[in-house]
Amino acid sequence: MVCYLAMFVNHTLAGVNVSSKLYNLKRQRWSQSMRLPIFAFLALASAVGQQLEVLNSNLPGLAARDSRGNWIIADGFNPNIAKLRVRKFSADLTQTLFDRQIGGSGSDELMRLRIDASGSIYVLGFTTSKDFPTTPGAIWPRYDVDTSYFFVKLNSEGETVFSTYIQSGGLNIDGVPTANGDWIIATESGYPVGAQGVVIEGSGSLVLLKLSPDATRLLGGRRIAGDKLAGMQIDSAGNAYVAGTTSAKAFPVTENAFLRQLPSYYAGFIAKFSSTDLHVTAATYLGGTVNAGITALAIDQKEFVYVTGNVDRAAGVDVFPTTKGAFQTEMVPGNFYLLPLNPFEPGPPSTAVFVTKLTPDLSAPVYSTLLAGSAHEWSSNIVVDGAGNTIVAGGTNSIDFPATGAFRTQCGPV
Repeated sequence: MVCYLAMFVNHTLAGVNVSSKLYNLKRQRWSQSMRLPIFAFLALASAVGQQLEVLNSNLPGLAARDSRGNWIIADGFNPNIAKLRVRKFSADLTQTLFDRQIGGSGSDELMRLRIDASGSIYVLGFTTSKDFPTTPGAIWPRYDVDTSYFFVKLNSEGETVFSTYIQSGGLNIDGVPTANGDWIIATESGYPVGAQGVVIEGSGSLVLLKLSPDATRLLGGRRIAGDKLAGMQIDSAGNAYVAGTTSAKAFPVTENAFLRQLPSYYAGFIAKFSSTDLHVTAATYLGGTVNAGITALAIDQKEFVYVTGNVDRAAGVDVFPTTKGAFQTEMVPGNFYLLPLNPFEPGPPSTAVFVTKLTPDLSAPVYSTLLAGSAHEWSSNIVVDGAGNTIVAGGTNSIDFPATGAFRTQCGPV
């Protein structure tokens, strides 16, 4: 049994509420056709301009709202040809404002969706299409052996402003705009990356690329020792925050970091980069005595940093750093086992979810808690509202997940 979660954490971490409010957005109409998962979708979408997963779809999907409250939905167009579809709906969901298909003849997978203040839409994803449509002057106009991502900008009417490949051979991508309109793209790649005479050198499989606003020039970049990218955010000054998972003992932590040494085989990381030259201004590990990884990142209006992720289940109070008075400081005992990926090897460990808020300089946690029942939980996204309350989305196999005041308090058939 799997249940989807939308967890509301208040700004003091004194309580957790599992999606009971639902923001009164077409509740009756949507619940009849899409049931519980759409409630997580609507709750997370309340934050203007922040992406979230469309949990009700069999195809990968993301959604966001623009400054006028219109909904932008990007998802798979057809499961047989794996195309992408970007649609814009009115705030009350009664009108389709545009409907665009994006992609080539291969497989095109949506990974990120961003909206700017003017209503322009930015889509990033993975592609195997050698004929993915690009615009004149694009940095990487053609597909080659180390090119596997795309970056597309649509205006508020759904018309293409630019489209380019992104040279990288990894498994994830994200991007954020700087204060002057340049873009910082983060990808995973162990291969050389470069264009227009600029080559991003150094060690590490996480690559940051700085692109001009129209995606016609590669302005610079750098590599750091990160194994898996979770996401990026931007603060009011245009500094970029990157989070993910690493096993690197040489990750470039800063002197006042909350955690300066790798605490287990792999752990979460958070790093803050200057938007001008991409140097590291703050960086820390995040984890405990067992393996942990960050899955999503958010920044509030005061530039406090919020992350959620998964930590392997184990006994003890030091498996993950929690703060005094946190909602949940210890793992709930259980004996849930995941099926092995290989019949000759043990299955992967079951995990619990963590939620942590850190100071802007990444030197200390403001609060940190576990969120778990006795079986298996995983997180997928986090957003923060204007009051500093946190909404976390994920899933659970636990019938005893600590749901309080919720639309549904038990995991099971509706």
